[in-house]
Amino acid sequence: MKKILIVASIVLFGTITVKAQEESKTTASSAGEGFTLADIFVSGTISFGTEKENNIDSNSFNFSPQLGYFIDDYFAIGARLGYVSSKTEAPSNIDPNATVEDTTTTLNLGVFGRYYFTPINKFSFFGELATGILNSTREVGQTNTKQNGFFVGASPGINYFLSHNFAIEASVGLLGYETSKFDTENAEPKSTFDIGVNLSDINLGVVYRF
Repeated sequence: MKKILIVASIVLFGTITVKAQEESKTTASSAGEGFTLADIFVSGTISFGTEKENNIDSNSFNFSPQLGYFIDDYFAIGARLGYVSSKTEAPSNIDPNATVEDTTTTLNLGVFGRYYFTPINKFSFFGELATGILNSTREVGQTNTKQNGFFVGASPGINYFLSHNFAIEASVGLLGYETSKFDTENAEPKSTFDIGVNLSDINLGVVYRF
């Protein structure tokens, strides 16, 4: 009889504990502190830059939105879109009074998975693995070249919640591999492997949780 009571007590205690944890998570989530199961979020970065040096004008634009969904309390999956455009105007080597435009446009489509180590907190640390395809077009004067490729990368990051719905996100591209090939006959694929941290690898964005 005592054994039955002990087992029953353990089961009851376990049920109460699990329920308390779930209520705690719900309370923390409703208070705006982090993510939980079935949360949907959108995030992304947008930037614009311009530079002028030695009669060379350069402009760049970057827009990278993404959508994520929590399949459990710690793991989220999602999809992203990346658009990068850069343009440079420089004096022509043939005619100093004329300029030559060098424009590159890159579009990438990818998916990602994230593991959040502290999902129900104002500070939500995560590790991300992403992969996808890319397409790039470059126009120099009258010359047009296209390039297709594949990429995979790993990056750590953090979210800081400002309110129930909004958070600031920062991540850094710690590890990356990319292979691409020009869309011409007899073109050889080109592969690059990056590891480490550069200022250009740091991304800042805004997160909205539904």
